[in-house]
Amino acid sequence: MATVISGILNQRLPWRLVLMGVALVIAVEILGVRSLAFATGSYLPLGTTAAMFAGGLVRSLVDATTKKKTKVKLAPALCIPVD
Repeated sequence: MATVISGILNQRLPWRLVLMGVALVIAVEILGVRSLAFATGSYLPLGTTAAMFAGGLVRSLVDATTKKKTKVKLAPALCIPVD
């Protein structure tokens, strides 16, 4: 980030790095990877990324075990849950 700020202020932005970043983003988007997840994995330390991944696994496990199916009886213009 400091490189970008000093490049803007000095009017000597490292365009090669900027274009490499643009190419990387385009490749990630074409591959269908979520940009936020990719950026998190790229810029944060491995310990932080691993902790977030573990939290996601725990949530998925909890969601899978506590999944309730509610039956819905359809009435005209109403949805009435049936217990």
